[in-house]
Amino acid sequence: MPQIPQKLSDYMVYVAGTNSQLGNGDVTLPSFEAMTSEVGGGGIYGGLEIPTPGMFGPQTFSIAFNTISKDVLSMMGPDVVKLEMFASQQSWDTGQSKIVNEGLKVVAWGLAKNLELGTLTKNDSTGTTLEFELTYIKIFISGTAIFELDKLNYIYRINGKDANIDIRKNLGMA
Repeated sequence: MPQIPQKLSDYMVYVAGTNSQLGNGDVTLPSFEAMTSEVGGGGIYGGLEIPTPGMFGPQTFSIAFNTISKDVLSMMGPDVVKLEMFASQQSWDTGQSKIVNEGLKVVAWGLAKNLELGTLTKNDSTGTTLEFELTYIKIFISGTAIFELDKLNYIYRINGKDANIDIRKNLGMA
């Protein structure tokens, strides 16, 4: 039976491959705006902006932290930061008339590009925010890989289907 998505119950952020949880506030995930070119001419009534599948403009994701910490400052180095975000999403199962929870996992890699240290205010968080340039993202729902984008290796998969295999073949990469 259909499920009605309700909310994100909770989430945790870890440096990939560790059990070191980052003490953080909100995570802002990237937007996906396809790169396009305008096509016109005979047989086309006007013009069309046609996206190139898997090719997106620059993308960022950011993490807000409650305080300035060693974790935040160490991610400002020149290395790619690999993060794993685990969440529990709540839905209403209309067939069973009950709440169900499913897992969400987002793996995101990026290069730190902007650190806002925030403010020092008595009895409050600093509002520290670290922004990354996205190089890789993979999203799992209930343990199944649903979406993967690797900007440096021409990988673009949706529901397990490799949408860019022909491009990689044409470029001698597959």
